[in-house]
Amino acid sequence: MANKFFEWIDRVINGSDGGNGNTPDVEGNQDIEDTSTPTSEQHIEQKEVETPTVEEPIKPEDRSEENRQETSGETPNIEPQVTPEVKPEKKKETPRVVKPEVTQLPLVKGNNAIEKRENLIQLIISQVKRDYRGVEVSLHECSLIVTLTDGVLYTIVKNDEFVSQLRQKIVNECGCNFGNIVINNNLPQEHHSKALAQDVYYEVVSKEIAADLGGRTLRARVTAIQGSLRTPEVILDSEEINRLNNARYNIGAMLQPYPTRTNQIAIDESDDAQSQYNQYASREHAHIAYNERDGFLLYADRGGIRESYKRTHIIRNNQEIEVEGTIVPKVLRDGDIIALSRKVYLKFEIIS
Repeated sequence: MANKFFEWIDRVINGSDGGNGNTPDVEGNQDIEDTSTPTSEQHIEQKEVETPTVEEPIKPEDRSEENRQETSGETPNIEPQVTPEVKPEKKKETPRVVKPEVTQLPLVKGNNAIEKRENLIQLIISQVKRDYRGVEVSLHECSLIVTLTDGVLYTIVKNDEFVSQLRQKIVNECGCNFGNIVINNNLPQEHHSKALAQDVYYEVVSKEIAADLGGRTLRARVTAIQGSLRTPEVILDSEEINRLNNARYNIGAMLQPYPTRTNQIAIDESDDAQSQYNQYASREHAHIAYNERDGFLLYADRGGIRESYKRTHIIRNNQEIEVEGTIVPKVLRDGDIIALSRKVYLKFEIIS
């Protein structure tokens, strides 16, 4: 059989089989085994198969606390680091200054002037009762000094009617009578006065001390030396001034230049003979005020200052003292000359 196979191969190569290329029907052809040795190209290189490494399961008891918390989804319990406590250096403590508590004094109550006067009287009587009820003492040689630092309240009660009413009430309710009752607006004497309410002070002194505290009426006169006034003279009164509007004597041209201003010391603008001087006075040139500590005071108004190209001066002992601005006054002394723009000159004299 093998010989027949090789013969067939030889015919195919030499072309003797007629070129049909058919494989002869050889019995047992299907059982032919390929006994040829495979070439290197035909050799299939077997790949080395790596055996996978199988890790041993971790036992629950071998897991750390942190791994178990990660597996369970819990937040790991991390203990905070403890910073060692550093003790600060002790500083010297500054001693605290404890301010004493200030007791707030009440106001004199009242919706109008009448109510304020009545409440002030009751306030004074209550203090007199505390001081003198049941005490055998003569007050005929003493003066009751009531100091009011509130200008509005002082204006309300600064009259003879209030003093008479207060005196009668003290006699009726306290059974005592003071030799004199003085209402003023000086600064209170701190070592003697008692504060009864806000801006209200009370003091009982001898008549001599009361006179020194200003319990007297001061009067002065103003006359024209150069220029002219609407009246020959103007009398200034420390009692009357508190009943005037804004408690002052106004100085200026015309009697009433504006509805809100009246010049008590009015420069005569109609005097042709003195017009060469009077024309330099402003309608709001200056004013005179009063307090019992200093007496009469001269203020410049907005029409009598440098910004208005006018001036206000006091001439004393041949010295010229300028009143600058509208806030700081100058004290008037007996014999002073009030100069308005260095053209109008008024003489100031104390008469009582």
